[in-house]
Amino acid sequence: MSSINDNPKGFTPTNKSGVASQFKGLAERFQSTEFIAAIEKTVPSGIGMTSHRIIKSSLAIIQESPELMECTPKSIEMAVRRCAYFGLDPDPALGQTHFIARNIKGVPTCSLMMGYRGMTELAYRCGVVKKMQPIIVHENDVFEYEMGMDPKIIHKPNLSFSGRGKSLGAYVTVVLSNGEKYFDFMLAGEIENIRKESPGKNSAAWGKSPEEMYKKTVIRRVFKHLPITLNANHHAARLKHAVMADEYLDANKEIDLPLEVIDGEFVVNESETPIDENTEFLNKLNVKNG
Repeated sequence: MSSINDNPKGFTPTNKSGVASQFKGLAERFQSTEFIAAIEKTVPSGIGMTSHRIIKSSLAIIQESPELMECTPKSIEMAVRRCAYFGLDPDPALGQTHFIARNIKGVPTCSLMMGYRGMTELAYRCGVVKKMQPIIVHENDVFEYEMGMDPKIIHKPNLSFSGRGKSLGAYVTVVLSNGEKYFDFMLAGEIENIRKESPGKNSAAWGKSPEEMYKKTVIRRVFKHLPITLNANHHAARLKHAVMADEYLDANKEIDLPLEVIDGEFVVNESETPIDENTEFLNKLNVKNG
């Protein structure tokens, strides 16, 4: 049986040969029959994602990141398993998820951060959302929105030679499968305040694609207002878990996810799951994987 030496201080090789050795051990673990079987059981069925794709992409990303290579092997494994649980592609170029390195109580930890495309994909899978479109508002655009009994948005992007100017915020429009419509708007200042409190504020995702992260932030907030029932299907459960896990990430915490599969069902360890008004449903979760 292949295993990982879970050094609490993470990978700490002092030379290139040490890095190669540490990565080799991680790769052997990920390519073991035991680990592949665990990933295959966790990936939701019928979405076209495979354990091979997740493992191959994850290893490529980790190998190219010195920051991730400093994280504990156990945290890297859990980040990959979380990615499999959501059935999303870890390739950062696709914008579904991102592996980030952060410090939790002095321990270098690899965590999975959601991208807006990942959240959108989960929303479509659950069957409640028919269309979702996050959009950035720029200072030279024409933008008006009204709240109240008949809320509406008017947005005319400035396509002139002078350009659209800096980002003022982001909004998302949502059309549900029953025809109902929702939208939410957040100012850049609101989003930046959330970013400042996030351990991933200096991650590659924020550094290279800040507007993508603006979109994810407003999508995450609108999900709280949508009538998505947890017990509708296992995709709905995964969507709620994704939103919750992302909020815990901003608080520099990890949330337990139902990564254990018993007889085709996900089982939550109630003794380890955090309890508050937003996470109480996790203790009642027993979601079919299919």
